[in-house]
Amino acid sequence: MKALRNFGRLLLLILVLTAAPVMAADMARTYVDDYTTATTTTTPATVAASGTDTTNSEIIDVRRHAEVAFTVSGQLTSTNPQAATLTIPVYRSVDGTTFESTAATSFVLTFTGTVPKAWSTNMNVGPFGYLRLGGGAGIANTGTNVATNIVVKFVGKPPWALTYPFGVRPQ
Repeated sequence: MKALRNFGRLLLLILVLTAAPVMAADMARTYVDDYTTATTTTTPATVAASGTDTTNSEIIDVRRHAEVAFTVSGQLTSTNPQAATLTIPVYRSVDGTTFESTAATSFVLTFTGTVPKAWSTNMNVGPFGYLRLGGGAGIANTGTNVATNIVVKFVGKPPWALTYPFGVRPQ
């Protein structure tokens, strides 16, 4: 009888241990699902000396992103002791067709000589669904040399995070 009671206690102990909840080591982890940079396709690669390019503008769909990061890079074609400034205006829109008359902000990159420069920033787009770079007032170059190799890269970070159990993403 005593052996049967000990066996019953052992069985109860095994049952309790195997039914115990999994602790913190196996809790769900949070991952941002996607982060892919893109390069604008209509931003001019070159802006004339002391000129403004009003013909090109890039419309970016930011409806799925609360924040967008930008990097603008470029350089001057010749050395010049005078610094030059490249200004790219940013206009907002709710429908992707009608944009603000006055730019909400501008990206400003200052060059000195032929040294390549890069400038980065992030923008909280709020409820606006679209941004337009250039257009309107145009992309302006204040320098006496041509600004070239102009590249604008951007990425939107999803405002949500997906949670998967045990850190395993579904396929």
